[in-house]
Amino acid sequence: MSGEVVLYVEGGSTNKARYAELREGFRTFLAEGLKADDVSDEGLEIFLSGGGGEARQVFDVGRCDQPGNSHVLLIDSEGPVTEEPPEDEHLMVQCTESWFLADPNALHCFYGKQSPHPRSGRCVETVPKPAALVALRMVSEGSLQGGYSKHRHTAKLLREIRPELVRARAPHCERLFQHLGRVLAA
Repeated sequence: MSGEVVLYVEGGSTNKARYAELREGFRTFLAEGLKADDVSDEGLEIFLSGGGGEARQVFDVGRCDQPGNSHVLLIDSEGPVTEEPPEDEHLMVQCTESWFLADPNALHCFYGKQSPHPRSGRCVETVPKPAALVALRMVSEGSLQGGYSKHRHTAKLLREIRPELVRARAPHCERLFQHLGRVLAA
């Protein structure tokens, strides 16, 4: 694996099918966003783990065990960000669900209802995690997909949301794409 870029992402499942689906959801989202910058996702390995603490541990071990690779961490911030993390550490501010709110049209197409929150053009990183979850519950309530479920819907929504909208409305997502573009092009 020498010379690859390994992205360690918070999340995952002990269910192999769900794990594979979530990994593919992140791959689709990232590949589409990188393509917009004329960067290929070839050489990008995505590794999912449990919560943020577990992802960080696996990331730290990976850096020690595979020094020839570029290692990148992606975890939820779980709240507002007051200072930038190190260059190879990235945050979904304030949670993965914030990225979904960045593309109200994708939510409408997926759930069949208009997204009540946030307004077009608004930075989704200012939406607290509880409010993001409430907004997703509201838009999904009574839909054919059923109420929002992190386990059932995250991978599917990652394939539906448009990276250019998320990048425009989530500065830390843009920072992730800029970093991945640099290390993949190197």
